[in-house]
Amino acid sequence: MSELKNKILTGEGSINKEKFDLGNGVEVELRMPCIGEHMNMMAEMRKQSSEDESDFMRTYAILQTIYNTYDPETGERVFSVEDFDTIAQEPVNSPMHELVQHMLTRTSMQTEEEGNPESKG
Repeated sequence: MSELKNKILTGEGSINKEKFDLGNGVEVELRMPCIGEHMNMMAEMRKQSSEDESDFMRTYAILQTIYNTYDPETGERVFSVEDFDTIAQEPVNSPMHELVQHMLTRTSMQTEEEGNPESKG
């Protein structure tokens, strides 16, 4: 494998995991998805969301959280798609809301300058 190809395929320099403290001694591990997992999430998103942009953003943020939040001790996912509605009903001052907001920021779905969910850059 060429050196450049190796750097690209191994994700050299990328941050794939981080710990997130939810308070009260609860810590989760947030992971960046692999391409296959991201495609699975996008397929689920098409099933869950409408054409409305605010619904799209809500669905995207919650699914990013479901698909990318892991138990740091077991390495297993904390949430499943079945938790979608429960997560959506959490209050905005909850640790869950902080986690969803952090995941949305972390995955760069919305750029700071434009605030457009479809822009990348």
